[in-house]
Amino acid sequence: MYDLPLFQRNVTNILRLTPGVAYEGYSLGIGAGHVAGLRDTAIGVYEDGVGANSPMGNTRIVRPILNAVEEVKLVTTAPPAEYGAVGGVIDVVRKSGTNEIHGLASNYGRSRRTQHRLFFDQQKTSTPKPGFPSGEPTFFMMPDANVGGPIRLPGLYDGRNKSFFFFAYQKLIEKKLAQAFSNAPTPDMKRGDFNFGGVGNELWDPATTRQLPNGTWVRDPRPNRIVPLSRWDPVARKVIEIDPWVPPNRLDTPTPTGPSRTSSTARTPACSTSITPARSTTSSARNSRSTGPGATSTRTAPEGPRATSGISTSTPPTATPRRKPIRTSRSARPG
Repeated sequence: MYDLPLFQRNVTNILRLTPGVAYEGYSLGIGAGHVAGLRDTAIGVYEDGVGANSPMGNTRIVRPILNAVEEVKLVTTAPPAEYGAVGGVIDVVRKSGTNEIHGLASNYGRSRRTQHRLFFDQQKTSTPKPGFPSGEPTFFMMPDANVGGPIRLPGLYDGRNKSFFFFAYQKLIEKKLAQAFSNAPTPDMKRGDFNFGGVGNELWDPATTRQLPNGTWVRDPRPNRIVPLSRWDPVARKVIEIDPWVPPNRLDTPTPTGPSRTSSTARTPACSTSITPARSTTSSARNSRSTGPGATSTRTAPEGPRATSGISTSTPPTATPRRKPIRTSRSARPG
C-alpha cells in the first residue's frame, strides 16, 4: 500500500480498494465503512494481533505509519474467532529489523499549483490578499522515514539473528482553504439607506409618534427608507467609521431585509501537523500526535450596524398607507 497514492497514507484506505465494501469516511479512522452491509463500528482493526480500535467505541483507530507496515489484510466474511469482530477485520502486520541496516526517506504531497479549484469557488488561491501578494499558500505534505537493523553494542552485545530494532517516522503538514459565504453591510446600508431597490421593509419614525383624536397612536414612515446618520447613536457611527466588516464582493437578489450572502471569503483552517513514531521491536513506544500553530487571518462578517434611534420595521396598514399604529418598538437593522 505504501506505493499507492493514498490520502494521508492510512491503512484504512484498504476499505476503498476492496470490492463489496462501502466506504465514505475520512482518513482519520474507519469512517463510514460498511463490510458485508454491517455497521462501521463493527469493524475490528488489529496490529500484530493487538486491537487498535478506539476504546471510546467510535470509529477512530490507532494509526500505524504506512512505511512501517509489512502487510494489510481485510477479512470481509466470517472472521475467525481469534479476532472477536463481526463486521470485518483489518489485520495489520508491522515490519521488523533484519540482520542488515536498511532505511528510507521520502516526501509525499502536493503544492498549490497541483491542486484543482472546487467547482463553486469564486476565488482562486493565487488571488492577491492582504499580506499575501501572490495568493495564500496551500499545501499537503507527508515527509517520512524509517530505519531498522540488528541491535549491536561493540564489545558487549551482538544482536544479529536474535534482536532487532525498527523505527519509523511520519509527519503530516497541511494548510488548506475553504471559501464561505456570509452577510456583510453594503455601502448603502452604512449610509443609512435601507431601500434595497424599493423592496425594503417600511421604516417608521419614532420622532413622529402621536395620538389621533380617536385614540389611535400612529407614526410616519421614513422617506425612501433612509435613516440620516444624524439619527444614529454615536457608538454606532463610530463602529461604521472603523468598518470592521469584510467588503461585499458579490450581491444576491435584494429582499425586504436586505441582500443576502454578500461576501465570499476564503477561510484558512489552522495549519496542522502530526508526528507518529512507530514502536521498535525491542520496546514499545506510544504513538503521539502534536498539533502545530496555525496561521489564519479571516474576519467574521456580522449582519451590519444596528440603528439605535428606535425606528421599527413593519408593513403599513391598508386603510392608512402613510400612518402606522404603534407597536412594540425595536431597533432596525440592515440585512
